[in-house]
Amino acid sequence: MKRWTVLAATLLATLPVASQANWFSNSSALTLAHQALLEDDLGAMFDALITSWQQEPLDANYRQHVNDLLETSLQVDCGKSISSRSYPEWIRTVKVTQSSLERPGRVSYSLDLDIESDVTITDAQIIDWPENAISKETKQNLILDSESGAYRFNKNFILNQRLKPGLYRLNLTTESEQKWSDWLIIYDELRDHEVRWSSKETWKVVKNELLNTHCPIPIQQVKLLDYVDGEYETVYDKSYEGNYSENIKSLQTSADRYVLQVSISHFRYQGLIRYVDQQILSKTVDFADE
Repeated sequence: MKRWTVLAATLLATLPVASQANWFSNSSALTLAHQALLEDDLGAMFDALITSWQQEPLDANYRQHVNDLLETSLQVDCGKSISSRSYPEWIRTVKVTQSSLERPGRVSYSLDLDIESDVTITDAQIIDWPENAISKETKQNLILDSESGAYRFNKNFILNQRLKPGLYRLNLTTESEQKWSDWLIIYDELRDHEVRWSSKETWKVVKNELLNTHCPIPIQQVKLLDYVDGEYETVYDKSYEGNYSENIKSLQTSADRYVLQVSISHFRYQGLIRYVDQQILSKTVDFADE
């Protein structure tokens, strides 16, 4: 028995009884996606899901079912083989980061697009298919890395809420009017780990479920930001992989008021596109001299 059989049965059980009755008697795109998953053909599964999003009813049961199907597919290689599409020769890397910033009494959302390329990128859009831009409030930046010789393009999309599961289109335009597009399926995954405040200056990492061993270990980052001359400057920055911190160690800054940020990031892939889900806790703290 293939390893997907039990998983497929579990996913099937999430469908309404009426849908289960004729599940394998039709040839819908979602059925083809299941068949491709059972055959370990993740590329065909992903292509079928794209077609499914375009053609089939998008009710709550459907969205949850596709969500679970995508999560199941990560048990092979964290999504690296889910798409065989290649970058054009002028793109080196693409990373999409969806973030939630949790401050006392407020949560804000954003999406960052980071691209490393050999040419100047002048514009990038992420479209909620078929035609809705995910945000009108954006900021973008382009720098030339003197060491690698690559251009580093960043575009920040300010969101009113976390992007809903669905089909999105990534569109890029260069200075010489070259264009490139690719599909991106956003889905809601249960975070393996989450970070929570324990006290004013301490926190803990909560383990919701076992880690997906096919994906990179979630990265924790701890930062202190100081507000100087109208701008925030990072005065403390530590990262942890696995052996997570619960407080600031070896603080060597003056007594002052700072912004403390603790984040944890989960890494997944959709082919060559790296997808990051980032949870950030942020609060103002006062540190005194010891």
